[in-house]
Amino acid sequence: MKVHVAIANAGYDILIGDGLLQSASAWQGLPKAQRAVIVSNPTVHALHGAALRQALAPHYGQIPSVHLPDGEQHKDWATLNRIFDHLLSAGCDRNTVLFALGGGVVGGVAERKPTSEVAKRFTLGSTSSSSAGSAPIQRAIVDAY
Repeated sequence: MKVHVAIANAGYDILIGDGLLQSASAWQGLPKAQRAVIVSNPTVHALHGAALRQALAPHYGQIPSVHLPDGEQHKDWATLNRIFDHLLSAGCDRNTVLFALGGGVVGGVAERKPTSEVAKRFTLGSTSSSSAGSAPIQRAIVDAY
């Protein structure tokens, strides 16, 4: 089932169902890019990270991941900076697609408003050789529960 989430000046679709990580049709229409980054936490990544990476492999040449700590106290700028540091060290650019795998800190930092901060700040500070007209960092949300 597909559900559209409407937010101010934007929106996104959520697919709900069993076996979506293994369903090729669930991954059609992904943003085009050479690189994607999985943002998760160690627990959820251990359970579902390999399946997500396998699903993304036909679409992206490089798929590094960054793990965020658990706990409300980590929904902060330091955790957001951890994502920035990873993006920079992995050679990401404004075309990189972020996949948030999990909830909690991942949901609070990677999936919601701060992701637009990641895109805005990383794109503005990017030293990429991409053309000026490139799209900002895209995001896709994967809820494995």
